[in-house]
Amino acid sequence: MSFELAQNDFSSKLQIPQKLYGRENEINALLQAFEQVSEGTSEMMLVAGYSGVGKTALVNEVHKPMTEKHGYFAAAVQYFQTGFSLLPEKDGKTFIH
Repeated sequence: MSFELAQNDFSSKLQIPQKLYGRENEINALLQAFEQVSEGTSEMMLVAGYSGVGKTALVNEVHKPMTEKHGYFAAAVQYFQTGFSLLPEKDGKTFIH
């Protein structure tokens, strides 16, 4: 069977990779804090930065490893210009467990 190379080497859809690149130090810091908490210490981690720098992506990256080990996970968003919320959110909806 013969065919011409590179005729179907493109996609009609933009595919954004799900892997987070360049945040290994931050991911490790959050996971190490989780390990310390699982051994009985207390920790509170705050993730801060300008809009669009990947704070949510960073938090989402550590969510699965933490919940796989039966850890509790809460995320909150603070809005400086429109008031703020310190209540946990899931899928854009405030919830309390």
